[in-house]
Amino acid sequence: MDNATPLAERLFEISKFYLPPENKSNPWKPAAVIFLLVALVAGALAFNYWNEVNRLREKLMRKKQRRPGGGLPKKEEETEEITPKLEEIKKL
Repeated sequence: MDNATPLAERLFEISKFYLPPENKSNPWKPAAVIFLLVALVAGALAFNYWNEVNRLREKLMRKKQRRPGGGLPKKEEETEEITPKLEEIKKL
Protein backbone atom coordinates (compact mmCIF):
# COMPACT_ATOMS: atom_id res chain seq x y z
CA MET A 1 0.00 0.00 0.00
CA ASP A 2 1.47 3.30 -1.11
CA ASN A 3 -0.85 5.64 0.82
CA ALA A 4 -2.02 4.50 4.31
CA THR A 5 -3.90 7.71 5.15
CA PRO A 6 -7.40 6.50 4.13
CA LEU A 7 -7.01 3.34 6.18
CA ALA A 8 -5.78 5.32 9.20
CA GLU A 9 -8.75 7.68 8.91
CA ARG A 10 -11.21 4.77 8.85
CA LEU A 11 -9.56 3.20 11.89
CA PHE A 12 -9.64 6.53 13.73
CA GLU A 13 -13.37 6.97 13.00
CA ILE A 14 -14.08 3.51 14.40
CA SER A 15 -11.87 3.90 17.47
CA LYS A 16 -13.06 7.39 18.45
CA PHE A 17 -16.32 5.90 19.81
CA TYR A 18 -14.31 3.87 22.32
CA LEU A 19 -12.03 6.68 23.44
CA PRO A 20 -13.04 9.09 26.26
CA PRO A 21 -14.04 12.56 25.14
CA GLU A 22 -11.13 14.97 24.96
CA ASN A 23 -12.68 18.34 25.78
CA LYS A 24 -15.48 17.38 28.12
CA SER A 25 -14.74 17.39 31.84
CA ASN A 26 -16.69 15.41 34.40
CA PRO A 27 -19.35 17.68 35.98
CA TRP A 28 -19.47 15.52 39.13
CA LYS A 29 -15.90 16.28 40.17
CA PRO A 30 -16.52 19.88 41.32
CA ALA A 31 -19.76 18.84 42.99
CA ALA A 32 -17.97 16.02 44.84
CA VAL A 33 -15.21 18.37 46.02
CA ILE A 34 -17.76 20.91 47.28
CA PHE A 35 -19.72 18.15 49.02
CA LEU A 36 -16.58 16.88 50.75
CA LEU A 37 -15.66 20.38 51.93
CA VAL A 38 -19.17 20.98 53.27
CA ALA A 39 -19.12 17.60 55.02
CA LEU A 40 -15.76 18.38 56.65
CA VAL A 41 -16.95 21.78 57.86
CA ALA A 42 -20.20 20.32 59.22
CA GLY A 43 -18.27 17.55 60.97
CA ALA A 44 -15.89 20.05 62.56
CA LEU A 45 -18.81 22.20 63.76
CA ALA A 46 -20.59 19.16 65.21
CA PHE A 47 -17.43 18.03 67.00
CA ASN A 48 -16.88 21.53 68.41
CA TYR A 49 -20.51 21.67 69.60
CA TRP A 50 -20.17 18.24 71.23
CA ASN A 51 -17.00 19.31 73.07
CA GLU A 52 -18.67 22.51 74.27
CA VAL A 53 -21.71 20.63 75.58
CA ASN A 54 -19.52 18.16 77.47
CA ARG A 55 -17.46 20.97 78.97
CA LEU A 56 -20.57 22.81 80.17
CA ARG A 57 -22.07 19.57 81.53
CA GLU A 58 -18.92 18.91 83.56
CA LYS A 59 -18.99 22.50 84.85
CA LEU A 60 -22.59 22.10 85.99
CA MET A 61 -21.84 18.79 87.67
CA ARG A 62 -18.98 20.41 89.60
CA LYS A 63 -21.33 23.19 90.76
CA LYS A 64 -23.87 20.65 91.98
CA GLN A 65 -21.25 18.71 93.90
CA ARG A 66 -19.95 21.83 95.69
CA ARG A 67 -23.13 22.33 97.73
CA PRO A 68 -23.16 19.73 100.47
CA GLY A 69 -26.16 19.95 102.79
CA GLY A 70 -28.08 22.51 100.78
CA GLY A 71 -27.16 25.52 102.97
CA LEU A 72 -26.60 26.59 106.55
CA PRO A 73 -28.89 25.33 109.33
CA LYS A 74 -31.15 27.88 111.06
CA LYS A 75 -30.17 29.12 114.48
CA GLU A 76 -32.40 28.07 117.37
CA GLU A 77 -32.48 31.60 118.78
CA GLU A 78 -34.15 33.02 115.69
CA THR A 79 -36.92 30.43 115.76
CA GLU A 80 -37.65 31.13 119.45
CA GLU A 81 -37.92 34.89 118.81
CA ILE A 82 -40.31 34.45 115.91
CA THR A 83 -42.81 32.16 117.68
CA PRO A 84 -43.83 34.66 120.43
CA LYS A 85 -44.39 37.33 117.78
CA LEU A 86 -46.64 34.98 115.82
CA GLU A 87 -48.72 34.25 118.93
CA GLU A 88 -49.18 37.97 119.58
CA ILE A 89 -50.33 38.48 115.98
CA LYS A 90 -52.80 35.63 116.28
CA LYS A 91 -54.30 37.13 119.46
CA LEU A 92 -54.96 40.45 117.76
